[in-house]
Amino acid sequence: MRTGPRRHTELPGDSATTPGDQRRARTRRWARLLIAVAVLITLVAYGWRPVATQWALRQARLAYGERDFADAAKRVRQAIRFGPRDPSVLLFAARVYRRGGRLADAEAAIAAARQCGADRRLADREQLLCAAQAGDLRRAEPRLPELLRDADTDGDEICAAYVTGYFRALRLVEAHRLLDAWERDYPLDPEPRFMRGFAWEAEARFDHAARAYADGLRLAPARQEMRL
Repeated sequence: MRTGPRRHTELPGDSATTPGDQRRARTRRWARLLIAVAVLITLVAYGWRPVATQWALRQARLAYGERDFADAAKRVRQAIRFGPRDPSVLLFAARVYRRGGRLADAEAAIAAARQCGADRRLADREQLLCAAQAGDLRRAEPRLPELLRDADTDGDEICAAYVTGYFRALRLVEAHRLLDAWERDYPLDPEPRFMRGFAWEAEARFDHAARAYADGLRLAPARQEMRL
């Protein structure tokens, strides 16, 4: 009787994978790899855009806060390139263009924001501010009390646009009245002081203008261009 290692008899399905199984496994691995590469390419191509849009928008807001409207316009154009259908970007672009005196560009940005689903109330507000700043007071002035009641954080923007419109229309009494309210509600904002100085200077009341400019400079000493 023979002794020694017993040979194991392999049954079908009881052995290591067959060449066909190995080919199918390799195919699955390649398919998973290709899917992963496709997802990565999609993320690289599109996933960075929202981040880049918000970064450029933040830079535009910083420049706007420093009243560097030229740089703010440059930054907001970058944001539009990254997020051309973002209504918040388009509405902020309208504000930047308006404050920089580019009213036609502001109107175009508002129209684009509406097409991209912008909040109607916010778009209407920017439209009215464009009209006010342009001096179209027949259209804009009846809405001023409503705008100020529902100003949110835009009270200073509303006042600046309407005061500019009153200047354009040579309605200085109304301009001074709104400047009073602006200074009362925003005591640390130098802008109404500077705008009042401009109004007094236009009326050749230079002593009043000098005091107004000095008040503004105490709040914003870096604004040396406002020295009379």
